[in-house]
Amino acid sequence: MPPNILTTDSFIARWQASGAAERANYQLFLSELCDVLDLPRPNPTVPDEAGNVYVFEKPVPLPHGTTGRIDLYRRGSFVLEAKQGSDQQQPPATLSTAGERQRKQRRRDDRAGRARLRQRKSGKNRNLRDEQADRRKRRERIGNEPI
Repeated sequence: MPPNILTTDSFIARWQASGAAERANYQLFLSELCDVLDLPRPNPTVPDEAGNVYVFEKPVPLPHGTTGRIDLYRRGSFVLEAKQGSDQQQPPATLSTAGERQRKQRRRDDRAGRARLRQRKSGKNRNLRDEQADRRKRRERIGNEPI
């Protein structure tokens, strides 16, 4: 265990105040958690994958051909994917004035697009109705003889 020994309470107090910075904090957090639980810390990664038994950032092949990473890996025991949590209430994000204008413009464009589509559809129906009305008028003029 390192010289500055953390108690469970001091560990909790230290990490409760951490911000939402998962990438920046998870290795230190997990290393200190190992200390508090009196467990060995993960080992440094080595070039030979067979030697990476208990490490941070274990490379793993993904089905689509790329390589992903497991945040903490211990062969035959567990894999751990870190996610930052926080009980602090964050104020709701506000849109900038420009962002709000863009959102409103997109809504107007969407409405205008739907209106044009309705107009096109009703226009087709209108044309069909007009053609039918023209046929009726011609039949009436001709004396209901088929055209």
